[in-house]
Formats: sequence, structure tokens, C-alpha cells
Amino acid sequence: MFLITFSIDVIFIVIDRWLYAKRFVLGKLIFHILFIFAFIFDLTKIEWQHSGLIVNQLLAFNMYLYILVSAYQIRNGYMYRHASSFLWSRYTLFNLMAYKLYYYCPFVHEIRTVLDWIWTDSSLTIMEWFKMDELFTHVCCVKSINNFRELLDSKRGMHVSWIFKLCVGGGIILAILIIIIFPIIWFSMFESKPDTPSSMELTVTFGEDSTVFSSKSDDIHRLDIPDLILIKQIYLNSSKEDRDSISDFLNQYEYDEISSMNVMPQSINTRPITTYEFNKFKKIILTSFSIKISAEWALTHHDGVKVSRGKNTVMMTDYTHSVLADCLNNMLNKSSNDVPGSCKQVVIPNLLPKFLALFLKSTETAVSSELMIHNPTKPYMDVGLTFHYDDLSKFNYWWDMVEICPIENENTSYLRKLPYSSCADNDINLGTTNSTRMNTMYNIYVFSDRYSSTMQFLDDRGIIGLYTIIIVYFGYKFAFDIFRSFKFKLGYTETPYPDRILQLCYEIYMVRFFGEYEMEEDLYAMLIFLFRSPETLIRFTRRPQIREPETSEPETSEPETSE
Repeated sequence: MFLITFSIDVIFIVIDRWLYAKRFVLGKLIFHILFIFAFIFDLTKIEWQHSGLIVNQLLAFNMYLYILVSAYQIRNGYMYRHASSFLWSRYTLFNLMAYKLYYYCPFVHEIRTVLDWIWTDSSLTIMEWFKMDELFTHVCCVKSINNFRELLDSKRGMHVSWIFKLCVGGGIILAILIIIIFPIIWFSMFESKPDTPSSMELTVTFGEDSTVFSSKSDDIHRLDIPDLILIKQIYLNSSKEDRDSISDFLNQYEYDEISSMNVMPQSINTRPITTYEFNKFKKIILTSFSIKISAEWALTHHDGVKVSRGKNTVMMTDYTHSVLADCLNNMLNKSSNDVPGSCKQVVIPNLLPKFLALFLKSTETAVSSELMIHNPTKPYMDVGLTFHYDDLSKFNYWWDMVEICPIENENTSYLRKLPYSSCADNDINLGTTNSTRMNTMYNIYVFSDRYSSTMQFLDDRGIIGLYTIIIVYFGYKFAFDIFRSFKFKLGYTETPYPDRILQLCYEIYMVRFFGEYEMEEDLYAMLIFLFRSPETLIRFTRRPQIREPETSEPETSEPETSE
């Protein structure tokens, strides 16, 4: 719908400019009325009510603004002396600022100039038309500046008032500071929300592509203020060496930016492996002796589209390999009366993360090793994997996974004290070792960034891109045009009396309107010659000398003296 609305707007712009170039006032009035009744009160009203896109609303507001300007144009009528913008109906500072605002809109001035050249009968080429329009607007700008100077300039030999300096100089400094600080204010004025993940997918793989466990969860708990205070107190009391680094890490996040994601690593949440996967797994276990075990996790961001991933790979120990090989050999020799059954649970050390950092502008997650104070070099949790089989003839096999928390002592007790911690649940002794405990629930703490709920499209590009657009383009371009380009255009801007050049431009527009195209070319050549010859331009823009009327003094007759 947006594309249709935009296409209709372009068609209206072309028609409106054609009416302006042809000076068809009655057609403009009819077009104005049809535009109001057929579009504004019908299509745009539907867009406002049934579309939540802010772009459509801005387009509708732009059309309402166009109606006001169009009505003002119909009231004043078209100018027959020249075909430039109605902004030059007067030569004041307001007209100059309005034209500059229009001129710096990207491609608007160029499109308007090309449309005027298309719809207007003239002997000038497209490049000559651009030169003519540029020279005319330049002369109008110079005349507006001269009129403003006449209102403010003091008498000759008088210093400039400090009040005027304070107003003008302070206004310039304030404008520069606004341009520089604007991106920061822009990002701070809108409400931001935490990028809490909406779901997480966890996969454990043997070898290159033999998936043995896969689970997806959307069980998310956001922490509150007491939870964050509790976390800081726990680490403050537990850590002695890395207390500063942990404190710096936790101070980066607010309470609603931390969430706990629970994964139910039970058989009800896992899918049975297929015959192809089982045969591939059997081939890997029975023929390979160096097997990689990979854990991959994918966190979906708040928008449900963007995904950040992470991966951790460990090597299978000889003990784990022997347990799985013996289990498969025994299972293949069993009869249907020996099912269901399961293999001995194997422990995979340092496989799954406990603390993850989720970045808004990255597709990868980071493991927060600072918070794993008992083992910062390997900030991962141990897991226990159990292979189950139910019906050998139907190849009904599946895997279970449980989290194994370290035995509670002075260094590891913080894991059981954390809010929503899976290690704080009822523990079950693990038969394979006496130093660890396993848990049927597994949770991961996720530290997220914030995003602007209103200006998400600017957040995606970042503050650096916003600085590039505002400061480099607008700021530097304005500053260069106003303060740094005098040496290039000094001979063309310091013209004390541009009225003669302006009158020459009016004459070119006049003869064009009456179809005198040869005279149009001659006058245009004269205008170009003026700007090519600085000496001629200086003489052509001199102020007219005001001649004072000559007053004749009465002759005084001397009295005759009698001799």
C-alpha cells in the first residue's frame, strides 16, 4: 500500500508542475478540488485508521501541508514574469531561509528544475536551463542579503553593537551545538526496552552432523530489582580476586536486561532419533576414536526474526567412548524381551554455558566468563547424557540430558544462591561420581542490550551512522557554504546592486513567455558574459549615482556708484 501511495504522489507532483508551467489557474483549481475530495477524504483517511505505519501517516500529513500551500498559490496566482519558485515573490530574510531549506532537500530542486524544462517551451538546453535557474536564484539570494544588511548595518565608522554580536554569534554557536548534541538527545528522548530473547534452541551433536539431542524453550523469567541486588551481593561475598571486573560487568546492565531461560532436558521435550541418525551415530561410535561433541545454541531476539548463535566443542573422553561402545554392542545382542532399557549415563564436562551476553547488533553470543568464578578458564557446565531404547524393531531410541552442578563448597555455593538457579532445585546424587550432583532443570542467564521501541530503524544503523548523516552532510555542508566558501564566490556575492542582473533575468523569462526564442538566447548569452567577465560584472552592479538637482544662485547686482 505504501508503494501505491508513493506512486500516486509522484503522479500528482508531475501534474501539478505541468499546471504551474502552463499557467493554467483554472485547471489548478479543479485539480485542487479533486485532490481534496478524491484522495484526502477517502484513501488517506483509510490509511490513518487501518495502518500503523508511521510512514503512511507522514505522507498524509505532507498532503495536508500541500493543500495549504496549493491554496495559497491559487490565491496569489501564477507569476508570468518568471517561472521560479513562489518563494521569491519578496526578497526578505524569511524568503531566503525558506528557499535554503527547500534547496538542501535531496533531489527536490533538481526534480523541479527538470520538470520545468520539460513542460516549458524554450530554446535552452537542459544544462543551460540549470545554469539560468542557478544564476537567477543566486541573484535573488544576494538581493535578500543586501536588503537585510540595509536594516542592520550601522553608520560608517561605528562599531557593531555587542547586543547584535551576542544574538548573532550566540545563535550560530547554539545551532552548531544542537547539530553536534542532537544524536545523543535523539537516542535518550525515546523509551528503550530490553532485548529479552523470545526463545532458545539447544542442540548437542556427536561428530560433524550426528544430532543426539535437540530442545527448544520459551520459558523465560525476567529478573526484578531485588534479584539484581541479590546477584551483586552474592558475587560481592563470593569473589575476592575478580571483584572489580565482576562489579563492572554487572553495573552495565539493569534489572530488566537480565533474564533466566529454562530448558527442560527431558524426554518429553526431545524428539526420538530416526533410523538414519541412529545408524550414523552407531558408525561414529564403533569406528571412530577421536570424536567431537558440540553444543550449539540459538537465541531469538525480541522481534522474533533476528537470531544470535553460539557454539562450544569438546573432545569425547576415552571412558565416555568405551561406555557408549559397550552399550551399543550389548543392545544389538539383546532380544525384544529386554526392552525398554537404557545405557549408562555419561558425563560430558564443560559443554553448556551458564551465562550468556546477547548483543543487539551481533549474530553471535558471548559467554560471560567473569561470572563463572570457580572455573573462569572454562565457563561451562557439565551435562549428563543417557541413551534410551524402547522397541528395537521399530528403532525407537532417544536421548535425555541433565545438568550436573558441582558439589557445594565455598567456591561453588554461589551457583545455588542465584535467583531462578537450576542448581538450587532438589539435587539427586549421580552414581558415576561423588563430587557432582545432577539436576533435572537447566537454566541459562542471558544479559541483553536495550533497543529503542520508537526509533528501531535508527538503532539498527547506530549513532555513528546518525552522526554521519547529520554532522558530515548537513553540518559540514551548511558550515562550508556559509563560512568557508567566500574565497570561491566573493566576486559574485558582494554585488552592491544586483537589481540590473535581476531585471535581465526577468526579461529572459518575459521574452520566453511571448515566444521570442532568439531574443531569449541573446539575453541568456549576455547574462553568461556578465558572470564570465568580472570587470563587466563590477560595472554592471554599481549603485546608481543620485544626482542632486542643480540650483542656480541669484545674481546680485552691485549698486551703481556715481562718479
